[in-house]
Amino acid sequence: MCRGQKESCSPGPDQGIVFLFLRNAVAHLQHLKMRMEVLSQETGGVSVRARILIADDSPLVRKSIRRLLESNPEWEVCGEAANGQEAIDQAMVLTPDIIVLDLVMPVMDGLRAARRMAVIAPKIPTVMLTMYASDQLRTEASEVGVQGVVSKSQSSSLIDTIQTLLAKRDEMLGRKSPRSGCHE
Repeated sequence: MCRGQKESCSPGPDQGIVFLFLRNAVAHLQHLKMRMEVLSQETGGVSVRARILIADDSPLVRKSIRRLLESNPEWEVCGEAANGQEAIDQAMVLTPDIIVLDLVMPVMDGLRAARRMAVIAPKIPTVMLTMYASDQLRTEASEVGVQGVVSKSQSSSLIDTIQTLLAKRDEMLGRKSPRSGCHE
């Protein structure tokens, strides 16, 4: 037991995932911060924050993803869900710009949720964040409307994927977005 705490100090499986996720993101976020400062100067400080919905059954993982995403000043997490059905419900109410879904969740998994969201809200890009990234999963996810599959151990890939999808969305909507220049 940790001194003064009720929970054990030994890392659980979620804590290991979170550690890897955050460790891999630090350098990328420092680069992003510098790039965002330059872009803010180039655009006169005008910016619309992208709204992101996170769905993962682990509160600790959701919290870590939130911290990672909100470290980008152009993004805000507009909601969280603990399962696929909650993600669908939240997406209908919040109309996020992008959805980040875990694959394995109770009630409804990420693939089933993505399939339903592709019908209900086809213009909202979806990213699958999972421990089980594989070519087979990428194919299955693509078939149900997921635009990107990212391993939880590759947090910088999540950032890059979100930037790319937001830039594509802005391009399709005819918006000039500073996000389109964020990834190099």
